[in-house]
Amino acid sequence: MGATRTVMISGVPIQKLIAENSNSIANAFFIKQLLERFEMYEDIEDELKEKIKSWIHDSPEPYRSRFKEILQTIQKIDKPQDEITMLILFRAVQIETENRKSNGILKFFDIKGPYQKWRIREGRKRYREEQQRLIGLPFIKKETRTKKVQVG
Repeated sequence: MGATRTVMISGVPIQKLIAENSNSIANAFFIKQLLERFEMYEDIEDELKEKIKSWIHDSPEPYRSRFKEILQTIQKIDKPQDEITMLILFRAVQIETENRKSNGILKFFDIKGPYQKWRIREGRKRYREEQQRLIGLPFIKKETRTKKVQVG
């Protein structure tokens, strides 16, 4: 395969920007998948909290207070964790959305995009105009120059 061509606009390689945005989109998708896996463990944690709640009601007093402390500690940890995971998910979705929009704009300038087709069409148009201009010029060939003959 040949080397990948890049389109430069004001010195910025568009292909590189598209690749970076695509990588950010892929990373955001990966983060969302990890958060979905994390959510599976959240379900297990919720089941554990329900078990501890049932143990609180079924246990005698020395254990009841301990189970309450354990449940309160788990809830203190769980609430900030849930808030943080929601913020991470929000940011991942935001990154993905912004980069998709950016790629939509940059795609026009991609080497396979309509920008290149437009540039090719403009080049063909200029070439045709130049050819028409050249055809209109009178060509003088050296061999066909007329000699002035003096008649006596």
